[in-house]
Amino acid sequence: MNKKNYILWFEEISKDDVPLVGGKNASLGEMFSQLSKKGIKIPNGFAITAEAFRYFLKFNKIDEKLKEIFEKFDPKSIESLKETGEKARNLILKGKFPQNLEKEILENYQKLSQIYKQKNVDVAVRSSATAEDLATASFAGQHESYINISGPQNLLKAVKKCFASLFTDRAIAYREEKGFEHLKVALSVCVQKMVRSDLASSGVMFTLDTETGFENVVLINSIFGQGEMIVKGKIIPDTFYVFKPTLRKGYRAIIVKNLGKKDRKLVYKKGGGLKEVKVPKKDQVKFSLTDDEILTLAKWAMILEEHYGMHQDIEWAKDGKTNQLFIVQSRPETVHAPKKERVYEEYEIKTTKKPILTGIAIGNKVGQGRVHVISDVSKIGEFKKGEVLVTRMTDPDWVPIMRIASAIVTDEGGRTCFSGETKILTDKGFLSLEEIFKRFKSEEMKTLSLNRKTLKLEWKKISNVFSRESSDLMKIEISQTGKMKGNFLEVTSDHKFLTFKKRQLISEEIKDLISKKGCILSVFKIPPFKNRTFPPQLGYLLGALMTDGNVYLNERHGHVSFIQKPSPEKLPFISAVFRYFSEIFKYNLRFTKKSPSEGIIRGKKIKGGEALELRCYKKEIAKEILQKKEKLEEILLSAQDEFLFNFLAGVIDGDGTFFERRIQIFCSDEKLLRAISICCLRLGINFQVSKNRTIKNVLIVDKIDEIMKFTKRVKGEGEKVKFGSRFFAAKQLLEDIANLVNYKGRIFPYIKNNLLIDAEKIKNYVIPLIEGTKENHELTRIIDSP
Repeated sequence: MNKKNYILWFEEISKDDVPLVGGKNASLGEMFSQLSKKGIKIPNGFAITAEAFRYFLKFNKIDEKLKEIFEKFDPKSIESLKETGEKARNLILKGKFPQNLEKEILENYQKLSQIYKQKNVDVAVRSSATAEDLATASFAGQHESYINISGPQNLLKAVKKCFASLFTDRAIAYREEKGFEHLKVALSVCVQKMVRSDLASSGVMFTLDTETGFENVVLINSIFGQGEMIVKGKIIPDTFYVFKPTLRKGYRAIIVKNLGKKDRKLVYKKGGGLKEVKVPKKDQVKFSLTDDEILTLAKWAMILEEHYGMHQDIEWAKDGKTNQLFIVQSRPETVHAPKKERVYEEYEIKTTKKPILTGIAIGNKVGQGRVHVISDVSKIGEFKKGEVLVTRMTDPDWVPIMRIASAIVTDEGGRTCFSGETKILTDKGFLSLEEIFKRFKSEEMKTLSLNRKTLKLEWKKISNVFSRESSDLMKIEISQTGKMKGNFLEVTSDHKFLTFKKRQLISEEIKDLISKKGCILSVFKIPPFKNRTFPPQLGYLLGALMTDGNVYLNERHGHVSFIQKPSPEKLPFISAVFRYFSEIFKYNLRFTKKSPSEGIIRGKKIKGGEALELRCYKKEIAKEILQKKEKLEEILLSAQDEFLFNFLAGVIDGDGTFFERRIQIFCSDEKLLRAISICCLRLGINFQVSKNRTIKNVLIVDKIDEIMKFTKRVKGEGEKVKFGSRFFAAKQLLEDIANLVNYKGRIFPYIKNNLLIDAEKIKNYVIPLIEGTKENHELTRIIDSP
């Protein structure tokens, strides 16, 4: 990685680098660095990062001028939108590259040319906005791309045009609609070796059938020449279907081959760009891919789907000079995923005419107007204010007319909800839904989502939040064992929860689950939001300071204090805090004696013993610790396991005990309880919370020996657990195969009485009885899921 991050090669980039290189580059880097070893070919290239874009603006003082332009911008005026966009784009197009940035871009372009042994290698120059979301591709198609660019000056011109495309009219309108600050979104540029598909073929493929949502096929569309004609729908491509289950077993699983009408193609134009030419008649009657190439692409599509854990929309190209296939982009395919029709009746329409269309109502208004069906975004100029927009899908390109439509009809939506006080885990920590609703427009947030295919938890962007009044809320107490009290959810009765039926993951309304005494899924272990490494000693320190410390800070002063009684069993705890503080902050805490405290408990005067106070008087250190405490939940969501164990150890040494082979933590601080919960969820430690007046008791029986490796004061040994800590509903998993798995007659009672069965019992006694069967694999997959 270079010093100022102006240039990053694909091999240096991963999917986590969206803020630096945008969604498109992050995807290309992820594939190049992670999937090349699996045989997938990605054309090499590099990203001109968002840092370079910001440097370009600052060097030309464009950032200051943009502020002036947008101060006068009226988002309600179409004329103001056009004027603002044009002024912003012109500023950038007239700007000059800083000499060092221009040199760095051209040096890396020459390096790419040397890799491909060409004097001025031909490249694709594509925009990649940092606001792009790979899960939903919400900014797809708003910014520009330039194909077949060759030579230093042409490259610089194309990069500048990409920079300017951040301020297209549609991009500005969409950011305004979604509450993005225009000057805080940046643009990265992808510079990638062109694949000479103009001499061969190219196209797109999907890891499901886009018409029906059928998941067991790979659909490949292919044409001669460069693939833009498919995207624009200007030509009928060849269509191939490959059956995934059979392909996995090693068979040549092409089940459909349809010849398209490929009478035109796009080829290189002298001097750069593309031109349209006729396809010779003898080629029009030929398929644009061989069977071997179809199978290779299908195998790559399945690898991509498995790697990302979701259906993919993939762009591919064949090089006519080398006859090699390449993947040039892969993004989540969400628009065509299977959807279940559901109907909500909100209003009674007083007419005798039959409805021509029914669907799910979002919000609580009725719109009326002339229906205007638009199948292509290029025709949005025909739309008039007050009309009803009907389209198959919406994306940012539609934003300018969304504001003036009286209603919008699409095939997406849903309106079940939770109480606003309900807290969910986000990348910012635990937040109430009410708070998420308030913050949604001003900041991006992510939450955990279950991948139905892999049964793995993934962090996904919260794509929408809405608020409505409801008289249909149910208050439900949730507990796996029945011993955890006070854990309530308030939710509409028709909200669907995830559960299992015959080992298949399904969604079922909560009112139905309650009526049949069913169980819903709960989380055992969560993945990190990001993989970050922190000093383990800092984890222990934060845990100790959360229980026995205090941080004071004002404009002039700041101090940190840690108080403990200097009893023999607590000296290792005090010593660890002193040592770790010195190692982390290069500061030796000052020791002072604290006078005995006094108080009244239940009418009796109580006098405590003397305590030892360790103090730090540096304001900068107090400020740093306070910032870390404020961001504690976010830190714990991304920290390594050693840090998490150290944090738990610090908390346990401060406010924990060990008795009868179990750990108890006494917690009166809600923020500390949330932090403990995140640690346990990250580490896969089952825990229970009970309440005693104002104190919460956290009980831990899992991974005792691992935790005790990090504690200093509290010590003890765990034992082999004689009772389970993970349970599954026996009836929902085993009822249909009861006769096959009734180990020594002990499984029937679990099913008959609708009891929970320990995961270890399923693993040790049930699964071996059905070895080699489909049911065996289904159960194993469930037991191994987080």
